[in-house]
Amino acid sequence: MQLIDFELPFLKANNAGQIISYSYQAEEIFDLSQGVLLSLIDEGSIKKFENARAIAGKNMCFEANLKTKTSQITLFDVYITWDHEHNAYMQFAVKEKDNERLFEKLQELQNRLAATDFELYEKKEMLERTLLRLDELSGPFIPLSNSIAYIPLFGDITQEKISIISERCYHAVSNGEYSLNLIDVTSVGYIYDDGVLKLKEMIKGLRLITGGEVKLIGMSPKLTPIFHKYNFESIVETNHSLSKVLNMSVS
Repeated sequence: MQLIDFELPFLKANNAGQIISYSYQAEEIFDLSQGVLLSLIDEGSIKKFENARAIAGKNMCFEANLKTKTSQITLFDVYITWDHEHNAYMQFAVKEKDNERLFEKLQELQNRLAATDFELYEKKEMLERTLLRLDELSGPFIPLSNSIAYIPLFGDITQEKISIISERCYHAVSNGEYSLNLIDVTSVGYIYDDGVLKLKEMIKGLRLITGGEVKLIGMSPKLTPIFHKYNFESIVETNHSLSKVLNMSVS
């Protein structure tokens, strides 16, 4: 037998199954002392090599259990090519260990992704609940008396925020008899177009449910042009301050 330099476990065998040459890697893995291919093959895989020899000349790849120096049965991928004399050139790739290592890495990755997905899902749920709560707190419904309701708005006016606030306010006013509803825009920040339209819709809803008045208070020079642009004057009174409105109500 001839020892050759080759990067992979490699054997060259003639048509009778005698090993002609081998690589260092093959010598490390297999016991080549008998010099025949049959001594390396597990009984259950002999038929596969016989079938391969029967159609010598056709390149192929198949799985086979081989005997190694450390194990009686190890699963390999066997790659066979042939020369014009029907000598077999065989390369071997350990399948069982590679697959096990690949499976372990894949399982580890899947577990990590599952944990990350669940963690992100929990954080997303928490964030959504927090944002919902912030929107709810950005427009609390405060009864000042049996007939006067006070709704201060905080932060930017968005469609989502006013939708949440309006639902809570509709529910609250439907359980009372509020003839005056005060919407305070003193602490309002940026006003989005869809937000101001939703606010206009909310005002109309409060008027319809209560049958009473709705007044905007806390108007600033910055906000006045915006509300004027959307013709709020046609549906709501815009008085200057809470104290002024309350004094008018008492008098």
